[in-house]
Order: sequence, then C-alpha cells, then structure tokens
Amino acid sequence: MRGRIHILPRFILEPNIGRRLNCSPGGRGVYNAGMLNKQVRRFPQWGFGVLGFVLGVVLVGVLASPKVIAVEPGKNATEVPSTAPVRILFNRPMDSQSVQSHLQIQPDSLGKVIQQGNQISFSPQEPWPFGETVTITLRAGARSDRFLPLLFGETWSFQVGEPRVVYLWPASEQAELTIHSIAEEGEPQHLNGTAAPVLDYNLSANGVQIVYVTVRDDRGNDLRLYDLISGEDRLILGCEPEVRCKAPSLSPDGVWLAYEQESLSVGVGGVAVMARSRVWIVPAKGEAEPTPMGPEEHITGNPGWSPSGWLTYYDTSLQAIALVDIAENQTTSPFSYLPSSLGVAGAWSPDGLYLVYPEIVFPADAPGDFEHTEGRVEGEPLFYSHLYRVEVISGLIEDSSPGEELMVEDASPVYSPDGSWIAFTRRYLDPLRWAPGRQIWLMRADGSEAHPLTDDTTKLHTSIAWSPDSKRLVFMRRSASDFSQLAEIVWLDIGEPQLKSLVEGGFLPRWIP
Repeated sequence: MRGRIHILPRFILEPNIGRRLNCSPGGRGVYNAGMLNKQVRRFPQWGFGVLGFVLGVVLVGVLASPKVIAVEPGKNATEVPSTAPVRILFNRPMDSQSVQSHLQIQPDSLGKVIQQGNQISFSPQEPWPFGETVTITLRAGARSDRFLPLLFGETWSFQVGEPRVVYLWPASEQAELTIHSIAEEGEPQHLNGTAAPVLDYNLSANGVQIVYVTVRDDRGNDLRLYDLISGEDRLILGCEPEVRCKAPSLSPDGVWLAYEQESLSVGVGGVAVMARSRVWIVPAKGEAEPTPMGPEEHITGNPGWSPSGWLTYYDTSLQAIALVDIAENQTTSPFSYLPSSLGVAGAWSPDGLYLVYPEIVFPADAPGDFEHTEGRVEGEPLFYSHLYRVEVISGLIEDSSPGEELMVEDASPVYSPDGSWIAFTRRYLDPLRWAPGRQIWLMRADGSEAHPLTDDTTKLHTSIAWSPDSKRLVFMRRSASDFSQLAEIVWLDIGEPQLKSLVEGGFLPRWIP
C-alpha cells in the first residue's frame, strides 16, 4: 500500500455542504450526486403579493375600525351629579342605533340618546339613585357609519354623589362658588378655578354645569363655565370694563348663553352708574361674537329659558315678558309678549306648557266681582300681588294664587322638577295679619293643597330652589327688620318641614343634582 496515491473526485463545496451531504461528524458521509442537482423549492413570487394584500386589508381594517377615545363620567369617578349624562367619544362617527343595541347600563334606566359628531350621549329620564354605583358596558361589534365594527368593548363604573348645595360665600367679602353636602359631616368646598371674586352664577338645566361671572382687576367681567363632571373651567366671554355682565343663563341644550349687559356711565364723584341694560346671547363655546336681543331702544333684562329652548326675558320698555324662538327661527325678535309689570320672567312648568309669574293688581282696576274693590277699609293696601298661570300655546291666563285670599303678596314661584308642586313666598297685606316677614308656601300645580312651610313672621325667606327629586327645598332666611344681620342658608324636607341650617353668610343657594 505504501506509495499509493488516492485521487478524490473534485467538486465545489457549497456552504453547509456537510449538512446537505448528510456528512458524519468525522467528515465521512454518503454522497448522492442527485442531491446537488435537485432544485431548491421556493415560495412563489405571486404568493408574497397575495399575502401582502391580505395583511394590508387587515391592517387598514384595524386602523379604520372605530375606537373609544374617552368616556364621561370617567372610570371610577365619584360624587357624580345624579342627572349626569353618559358621554362616549369615538374616533369617528358611529351608527347610533348600533351603539344603543350594544350598550348596557346598570341599574336599568330609561333615557334619551343624542349623537353629535363623534360623540354619543345618554341622558337619564330619571336621576341616577343617590349613592349608587352605575356600570356602563359597551360591547364589541357596535358599528361605525361605514359599517366597521368596534373591535374592543369597554366597561366602566362611576358613583353617584349625595345631594349637595352650591352657593356664594361670604356675603360680606369677595364671594366664591362653594359646594356643601347636606350631610352632618359635610364640609364646604370652593369651586371656581380662578382667584377672582364671583358676582353671579346659574346652573345648567341638568345641573351638571355652572355658568358664573367673575370680576377682573380692571373691573371688567368674565363669563365662565365650570363642568362638575370633568372639572373643566373655561372662559366663554370677557366683557369690557365699561359694561357689567350678570344674570348668566345657559340654554337647555347647552348651545347658547344668555346674559344681561349693563352699560355704565360716570356719575357724581366719578362713581360708575348704570345707564341701561340689554339682554345678549353668545355661543357657549365662545366661537362667535355676542348678539343683542330685541329692539335696540328697549331696556331688557332677567334672561332665562323654557324647557323647550325658548329664550325669555323681561322688556321694561313694554312691561312684558318676551318669548324668542332662537333655535327654530334663528331670529332675535320675540314671537310673543306676556303683559307683566313686576319685572320678572316667571317660572316654567317642566313640560314647558305653562308659565307662572307674579303680577300686581290694583283694586281700582280689578274685575267687578272682587268685592273688596268697594268700601276699602282704612289701612288696606292700594294693591296686591297674585300668581298668574298662562298656557303659552293658547295664551289663556288664570289667577293661580290659592284660596280666597285677595290681600296677599304672592311672589317667587318655582315648579318642582316633577311638576307636581309650586313653592312660592307669601306675605299678608291686610292690617290684622300683616307682618314684615315673608313665608314659604307650597301648593299643587293646580292651586290645591296650599299650606305654609315656614311661620317665622320676623324673617324674610327668599331664593327658593328645589332638589332634583322634588322632596327638598333650600332657601335664604334673614331678618326682616335688621339687614345688618347675615343671611342664613337653610333647607327642609317638604314631608317634614323642620328647618336645617347649612351655612351663615351665604347667598343664592341652588341644588346640585
């Protein structure tokens, strides 16, 4: 064997040829020439195109599918007002009917669904139960307006707060918006996000927003909005220093803010005095300039809104309550006037069919069937004030002051939220029963079952406001003879009319639902 030379076959080794030739670790293996000639199998080029197309369609579908961007009230929110609507903001417009069919609310609640752009909201017909936890579930599958499904559902909860009262405090200094629970352990909480003093305020129709007026350093006013659900505090309009803005009132749909603007002039000693007042409206989002209402030469004030969205205000020049249908006719001119001489715009029934307001009656001008118009005894007043109810559609007006009492001063009517009751103030005017105080009375909407809730003849009771469940009243009470004494905010349950003090030195109380 010595000297024998072995010649191996020559071939070019490819990478990983050892594995391909099934070589053993020692370098030996079985070589199959057909293995080199066998073609490598590859994924066809057209397959990559199909796969890319499918993945692209899936990706576009995922990106284009609707998504929940935000919810309100927020997840695990507490102290939520009982009338708070549920709002869901999507990244694109949705099919309202599809969202409703995929929406579940516990506890069960009837309500109204409204769609505005990418937002869908649910407003409960009845207030959420106080102290309850409300759970909202939106299941996957709800469709957008392009029929794309919601891929992922959402579930969240919030807790409804107990009844609270908002008011201005203190009366003797620069006032702040303050919230106070009626619970015994409740502590006051200051609301407004600015350090500026608050001049006036009002609640939205559903009680979840506050519009208020602050005083700037240059003595001008700012009209602001505070959202009790989100905590947002924003400027709506800055009024010039030469005018004073007050009496803000938000339309039921939250689109318009009405307010009273007083023109100021310089009086004796450089003191600013009111020249004239006029009602204006401005979009609540502040995206447009304010618009004056009614004839330019008229003096107007005390703006408000009907439940159906009519603007109401008092026209001093005509001595009448003006009604303006802004939403329907896009006009600033009233479509109707209701004669009134007291300068107040009255109170609407919750269904918007009736308006109740006080009116002065002079016995000499009263109808002939009023027996007291003749032979008036000495000391009997020359006028009295009754409550009148007008059916707005027909224009029919009737005297709603309860009982056979004629010589009374009835004023400040307020409908309960359920429309069953009217609370008002009364003072007797005849010499035998006259007293400096003004008491709170209660009567059914038709004038029956009238009875007093307070009986302190030395006190003036004013600024009545109903709780959202129509079971409680909050109001101001102060001395009728000594105005140096601070007013007190008190409340009572109409079923058990026992006064409960809330705070001293506060004013303009309202219920937060």
